[in-house]
This record gives sequence, structure tokens and C-alpha cells, in this order.
Amino acid sequence: MLSTLPVAMWGLLGAAAATEGPTVTQLDGHRVRGTIEVDAALETVRAVLSDPRRIARIDNSGTTVTLKGRDGACLLTHSAVAHPIASIEYVTRVCPIHDGFKSTLHQSNDLTDFESIWRMRERGSRTIVEYEIVTIPDLPIPQFIVDRQTRSAVASLLLKLQTHFGSKPSPP
Repeated sequence: MLSTLPVAMWGLLGAAAATEGPTVTQLDGHRVRGTIEVDAALETVRAVLSDPRRIARIDNSGTTVTLKGRDGACLLTHSAVAHPIASIEYVTRVCPIHDGFKSTLHQSNDLTDFESIWRMRERGSRTIVEYEIVTIPDLPIPQFIVDRQTRSAVASLLLKLQTHFGSKPSPP
């Protein structure tokens, strides 16, 4: 592990019990993993994370996701990411796994590798959410910048999910 970034934000909307903010870790192979606890039952969280369009709306960071169709139990989605440095488009195959959902790159002219995994597990009436992602663009952008942006984006998305489910981060 290269670095761990605990993230704490105060003043988020939500009336539920206070919880810790996300922990985001840079792993080998340009992989980033973030974890957060949310104030919602596992099935409620699973229903939200099963829809990539809903995740993009909660994140509200400029990514547009549309459904292209189905491939068995999996969804094919088209994502368009608006970014000041470079816009990126890609198609993923999103499949259920035993503890969440896994997206793999199906087609892109802008990415050489992309994979994301959502994992969920119960903790009483709450849910621990883990998000792991690797993004390697086929663009003239240094990978360390992509990695830094990915860590920041994962922390931001997890905080937005925590707020979406009515959780409120506790002070450090």
C-alpha cells in the first residue's frame, strides 16, 4: 500500500448517528480502495449500487451513464466523463458478484484498463461499503495525476453516498 488518506468532513446534511468518514488507500497496480459505513440496511444499499445511473446522479461530478442493454445477468453501460483535461467515454459490463457488483471495461478508445468493484457487508442495521477502482487512460496524462484524482474522487463519492443514506460523519 502506498498511502492511506483518512477523510473527515463536518457539516454534511443528515440526521442519523455520526459515523467516520471514508478511508481511501492507494494499492499496487494503480488500484484505489475506499471504505465507508452508511446508515442503511444492506438491501437498501444494494438497490442503490445496482444502478450505475443512480450512482452517477448521487456523485454529481459530471459523469453521465446510460444503459446500452443486458448481457445475461449483467448490464452494459455507456459512461461519458466530462473533465477539463480530457473527456473520456467507455462501455462497461456491470455484473452482480456474491457481495456486490463488478464493472469491467468492455470498449473504449480513451481507456486501456478500467475495473470497479462495489462490495457491501452488514454491520448491525448499518452497511459497510467498499469501492475499489483502477483507471488507466490511453491519453497523454501522467498516471500519478490519474491516481491522485482517483483517490480524491473515491473519497468524494463515498462521502456523498454517506450523506445520501442519511449518515453524518463524526468529528476526528
